[in-house]
Amino acid sequence: MKDETMKDLEKEDLAMIAKRVKHQIDRLAKEAVNYSQRMNEDYEYFFRWYSESMYKVMLQLSEYQKFRAVVLTGSLDEVRQYLENKVKNITYDLLNGSPRLSSTSATTSLAHTFEVEVKQEIRENFLHYLNSMETTVKQ
Repeated sequence: MKDETMKDLEKEDLAMIAKRVKHQIDRLAKEAVNYSQRMNEDYEYFFRWYSESMYKVMLQLSEYQKFRAVVLTGSLDEVRQYLENKVKNITYDLLNGSPRLSSTSATTSLAHTFEVEVKQEIRENFLHYLNSMETTVKQ
């Protein structure tokens, strides 16, 4: 009986994570479409005012799509392991990587800065997922 209850809690937890990830992907995809429309209307204006935001959205969308693939495996342990590894790897990159890139291309250097900012946000969000999983399983 206790094992069945734990399995039910794990299924509910996984379903909640899947719902949150789908919502995040849907939101990011909608933002990307809006930015694409703005870009097609007036590229120069878009580049000055929205290119940073679109780049960050695309990086986040990529990370959440990778995460979603793991969530869809149906294993809470695999999801937990993925999140723990991702947080660990991002933390390592943030602590040991250079916050600035020494490139002759100003745009490449700026893109690196944006990637660091997105890693910080992804790390924080993935920690929230892990914390919510721990809270649910302990209840």
